[in-house]
Amino acid sequence: QRPLYAVNFGARDGRGTGGNTDPTYPLFADLGFRGMAVEASSDFQEVLRDNLRAFNVTVVQSFITVQNAVELIERVGLPFVDVFKIDIDSFDCDVMPAVLRAYRPALVIAEFNVYFPPPIKMKLVPSASGYDSNKRGTTYECSIQFLNDDVMRPLGYVLLQLDWQNVIYARREIAAALGMHGGVDVQAAYHKGYTLQPNRTTHIPWGMSLEHLQHFPSHQQRMAAALKWVQASTHKQQ
Repeated sequence: QRPLYAVNFGARDGRGTGGNTDPTYPLFADLGFRGMAVEASSDFQEVLRDNLRAFNVTVVQSFITVQNAVELIERVGLPFVDVFKIDIDSFDCDVMPAVLRAYRPALVIAEFNVYFPPPIKMKLVPSASGYDSNKRGTTYECSIQFLNDDVMRPLGYVLLQLDWQNVIYARREIAAALGMHGGVDVQAAYHKGYTLQPNRTTHIPWGMSLEHLQHFPSHQQRMAAALKWVQASTHKQQ
């Protein structure tokens, strides 16, 4: 049996803190996965390398863009990507298709913009001037409806789980082998995995300017309110 490989885009310290474990860490530490961890911030480089030093993992310091995502993996020389995790707080939904087409990972673990509930489709548009994720506010990545309908399903992936702002997708044939034909419904998963969380507004308080989108009785009203927010918003990134 060949070795298994994982790629971690947006690794931070590679392990996670405060009970929030990076999902690739157990793959490297407990299951013997090989792979790579990419993090742009200099603040995390030393601790990232320390946390992953004992494993067969290459650490790379780099910004991740649509243009260089596949090249970063190729440069390290990974022959496969079995698990792909991405959390770069910016153009994630444009980076993902490039990697998925090139490597067809079995599982994808991703963060989405939880503040725009279904059926709203929102995506941060890549900009030549870049994007400062430290000043992102409520505008980053893409909504779960966009991620599901415009990124994952067209590439043959279905949703297995949504927990807070994180999702797990599997290739359609793998989901079928697990007895999850077609995956789970996006709106039901969002409602259970985020809307019904009892401490939702205190656990992730940064999106309170969009909290009103959770309380409209119809999808049409929710969409209208989102468009009104966009028109009145002062954020500069499209």
